[in-house]
Amino acid sequence: MRLLLAFLASSIAFLHAQDAEGCKDPEFLKRMPGYTLIECENKEFEALELLMPGETSQRIEGQWARVMYQTDKTGGSGLQIRRNIENALRMAKWTIVFSLNNDLTARSGPRWVRVLAGGDGDAYQVWTVLDKPMEQVVTASTLSEKLEADGRIPIWGIQFDTGKAVLKPESTKVLEEVLALLQSSAGLKLIVEGHTDNVGQPAANLTLSQQRADAVVAWLVGKGVAKDRLTGRGFGQTRPLDDNSLEEGRAKNRRVELAKAP
Repeated sequence: MRLLLAFLASSIAFLHAQDAEGCKDPEFLKRMPGYTLIECENKEFEALELLMPGETSQRIEGQWARVMYQTDKTGGSGLQIRRNIENALRMAKWTIVFSLNNDLTARSGPRWVRVLAGGDGDAYQVWTVLDKPMEQVVTASTLSEKLEADGRIPIWGIQFDTGKAVLKPESTKVLEEVLALLQSSAGLKLIVEGHTDNVGQPAANLTLSQQRADAVVAWLVGKGVAKDRLTGRGFGQTRPLDDNSLEEGRAKNRRVELAKAP
């Protein structure tokens, strides 16, 4: 009986030490010694709430992953986990953005990581998110649905030469979908808005955004849309969608928006 119990105990310990099927450590961070990877998730696009200085939070969206580790050992602490991982990230040239109690936020370029440890050190989780906008699928149908639901839609597929109001050739596909929308909805009138990031002078950005909105209107009118169905308006840097201090944020702020006209 003792031999059987000993065998069962060793078998349970062996099984517990095996990582969850299909799970693996993040490439940039080795696990703490003695911990088993018991859970993992991966999502193509999801949001992650990250703690920031001043105990504020910031929501980052993009390619998302989570792993969870657990151990049977005793005598550890959440602080021990946080300090070890913090040191490992610093050595790997990550920037530590927030570190307090058992919570840690760090970043390396567009990639962010959050580590949250249990107070007694028995488990910890690591979230990662690669900050990137969701790839936008622009069709006449999706434009119509969004305008009907929200009254406006931001579009990043209409692109211009840097600092100019010259449409890039890759904008044609999206512009053709806007044209198809207008052709299929005879009574629809649109306000075409131009928006910029905060690089450069505000007055110059305002002028550039108006010129870009006018360039889109001119393209559509050139394809046969009545001019009285379109109004171009430039807002420059006055209506940002994201943080202009980050390149990812500036990229989101450089956009054309379509809004239903009254």
